Amino acid sequence: MQNYLGKVIYLRKYLIKSIQSSMLSPFQLSGKVAIVTGASKGIGEAIARTLAQAGAKVVVSSRNQEAVEAVAAQYRAEGGEAIGLAANVGKESEVTQLVAQTVAHFGGLDIVVNNAGTNLVYHQPLIETDMGAFDKMMDINLKGPLWLARAAYPLFEKKPGWGHYQYCQH
Repeated sequence: MQNYLGKVIYLRKYLIKSIQSSMLSPFQLSGKVAIVTGASKGIGEAIARTLAQAGAKVVVSSRNQEAVEAVAAQYRAEGGEAIGLAANVGKESEVTQLVAQTVAHFGGLDIVVNNAGTNLVYHQPLIETDMGAFDKMMDINLKGPLWLARAAYPLFEKKPGWGHYQYCQH
């Protein structure tokens, strides 16, 4: 499977604008539907914007509905087709609902970029990590991508040659 968004995995803030412009020329995603998690800011927002500029219908997703709707509104103002759907990828029911709402709104799903992530134990020794924080981190970083892949796969399976899943961990 070709990795259309492989370059994006290693994005850093200083590269976002140059990669956005360089990615548009080889990709034409008109009619494709994409979910991008962790898309209210930073790398996820840049990925979602790039997909929208390439013609994809984009679901901007993160935990805060106001934040994702603001980003989606920007894309619509720029001529893109986008909606904002809040979802906590650390909760399986919300991930399942995210996919269902995407399909209900756009009629399908072609691309998933699993960009959401957290590091709740970064500023302390591992031995001192609160197990609740550790479990939350595992739910978001490990279980969330699996839940999203499981929810998306049946839709991808129906489209020979399409269905792209990208896992970004930064």
